[in-house]
Amino acid sequence: MALIEDFLNRVRDRLVEDYERKGLRASGLTEKLLKVTGSGNKWTLETPDYFIFEILGRGPGEIPPLEEIRNWVISKGLPIKSAVPIAKVIGAEGTKIFKREAEGIDFQGIFDEEMKLFLREFGDEKAKEIADVVVESMLKVSVRK
Repeated sequence: MALIEDFLNRVRDRLVEDYERKGLRASGLTEKLLKVTGSGNKWTLETPDYFIFEILGRGPGEIPPLEEIRNWVISKGLPIKSAVPIAKVIGAEGTKIFKREAEGIDFQGIFDEEMKLFLREFGDEKAKEIADVVVESMLKVSVRK
């Protein structure tokens, strides 16, 4: 259904804008992996596995995958030898987003604003049924790892 697809594409576009505005863009992989897929009344906003960390940050604990940190270091133009110390700091302290020293992607705020717009534009009973389907789809996305 075009209404749901359009809604999810608007959410996707705003997530990418927020991501870029907050300086979270490194290699450009995230926007390539954010995809709206589906047909009929079953649509999904697919996200990369690490997307939750761009929203909430990564807490201390395990060292993040070194390959991912190396790719990030390269994309930022930093010396490759800085990857291991950066990974160790993230493992020990968490990311700046997690520590609230930087903002992550405002997934919830963007979704809520777009849902209000969706309901205003298509506020009849059918739109409310469609919104329930969209919310169910988004809940699946937000808990996906």
